[in-house]
Amino acid sequence: MYLLALLTAALAPALALAASRTTAPAGALVVNQSSGPYKTLSAAVAALPDDGSAQTIFMFPGTYTEQVLIDRSGAVTVR
Repeated sequence: MYLLALLTAALAPALALAASRTTAPAGALVVNQSSGPYKTLSAAVAALPDDGSAQTIFMFPGTYTEQVLIDRSGAVTVR
């Protein structure tokens, strides 16, 4: 519970900026519960290459109840 609160607080500025975006940026992995290609954040994280490159995951609105560990060498932006 504490980790979720900390993560939410840390991402709040980025989430506020991305809140108005309605389409995924080019090259982003797209999470959408109703029409994929990834239906969960965990599935998108698992598909990330572990090559040190910066990656973006774009999530459509919804309730995603999962615990996610991002363990890779490159940066990940979740929008």
